[in-house]
Amino acid sequence: MKELKSVLKHLNKEEVNLASEKVELASTSEISSLTTMFKNNVENLSKEYDEYFKLRKSVKSGFSRASQIGQELEQMVLEFSKNAKELGISPDSVKEYKQAKQALDKSFPVLKDMKKFIR
Repeated sequence: MKELKSVLKHLNKEEVNLASEKVELASTSEISSLTTMFKNNVENLSKEYDEYFKLRKSVKSGFSRASQIGQELEQMVLEFSKNAKELGISPDSVKEYKQAKQALDKSFPVLKDMKKFIR
């Protein structure tokens, strides 16, 4: 009789172990699912990261070009203003001068803000 109780006691312990193994198997499927999600997320992030740096390079190039043209235009506007004043003409009476000044006045603050983020 003692042996039977011992065997039953041992079988009861085995059932508990089987239940925990089922839990462990469920955990492995969750691990597999999360692993797949993680891999997909990292792969997508990697693609976006590459696109970001391509776009960033393009923006930097455009910024450099706009800054260079803006500086040339600013010099030209200053020279035009100086020459017009020497001739007794108000530079503001010339439509192209006014347009250039307005473009510079609107664009330089934008370029200044961009410069902070482009570095």
